[in-house]
Amino acid sequence: MNPIAWVFVLVTGCLLLTVPKRWAPLPLVFGCCYMTRGQAVSLAGLSFPVFRLLIAIGLFRLILRNERPFGWPNRIDKCMIALAAWISFASLFHKWDTGSGPIYTAGFLFNLAGVYLLIRTWSQTASAFDNFIKFLAIALAPVAVEMALEAISGKNAFIVFGGVFDSVIIRDGKFRAQGPFGHPILAGTVGGTSLPFFITLWKQTRVWSVVGLASCAVIVITSNSSGPILSAAIGLAAVAAWKWRSYTRPFRWFLVSVYIFIEIFSNRHAYFVVLSRLNITGGSTGYYRATLIKTSVDHLSEWWLIGTDYTVHWLPNGVGSIISAQHIDFTNYYLVFGILGGVTAILLFVTQISVAFSCVGRVLVELSERDPDRAFAAWC
Repeated sequence: MNPIAWVFVLVTGCLLLTVPKRWAPLPLVFGCCYMTRGQAVSLAGLSFPVFRLLIAIGLFRLILRNERPFGWPNRIDKCMIALAAWISFASLFHKWDTGSGPIYTAGFLFNLAGVYLLIRTWSQTASAFDNFIKFLAIALAPVAVEMALEAISGKNAFIVFGGVFDSVIIRDGKFRAQGPFGHPILAGTVGGTSLPFFITLWKQTRVWSVVGLASCAVIVITSNSSGPILSAAIGLAAVAAWKWRSYTRPFRWFLVSVYIFIEIFSNRHAYFVVLSRLNITGGSTGYYRATLIKTSVDHLSEWWLIGTDYTVHWLPNGVGSIISAQHIDFTNYYLVFGILGGVTAILLFVTQISVAFSCVGRVLVELSERDPDRAFAAWC
């Protein structure tokens, strides 16, 4: 790490250990938004980027201050424990030096479970979660400004820290800003998926709501990527469906029916029909993503039980992964779990998402009459 990164870690680390509990998420979010993966410490062959160091400091704080999540373990907690336990077990059957072996899996789970546990502990009340959303607005605003300048000038200010492309990616003559994130799609997805959060602040603190919404819009637009735009659009559409929330169950079954109809009557798989046509910005990789699903199904026998260490042969012209030379670029988070732990890992991941939505449903039932504004926030 360079001196600037060391100072950044020392300052944010000290803040993590000393600030009141309600402020604790702020330095963690700053660490994720203002420092690239290029700044890292290597110990015994293990890599600790800045955000991972801050997760470790945050976990040390939980022990030091005896801070615990309320109601542990709830249903979502149990799903997280089961998912982590299974992937850890499956990793023992992988080679150590691959992008699906015990070393990579340990880092993957440390990021996943570490952030989950910290935010779960520090945002246990409605007011605490509102604070977290405000912190997110504070953190994303400078990132949005940098990405706007990057999209205009073609120069990424975070390049001094490494971990980002040497030159800004260009698509159809337009720059694709990425800020401190590993790719424009990742940067844009942060903005796209955060949009609904800031809508919850509209009636409470309109200033922070506007700051958050504007920052997300800038991040999504300057990333110049179809995925983030679709994420934002779907999120906003779901928020707009608040008045028709009682019809979510029949609507879900309607979508399933449409998918089955396309699968039966189309000459191509339904996911091909959908993904290959998603091309909002031009040059999108929808066809690659659809092909990735097909080849994963074709090679199911290689990974269904505990995952696999080798996938480069799945696509003759596939994009190589930056994680491991043994894998193609899995631009599909569900399949990432499959490579790490087989079909069981995917099912556990989907179960966790399902349980989370179920919990939101129960909250809506409890709050709809008593506190409609808080119910709407839960929906968002």
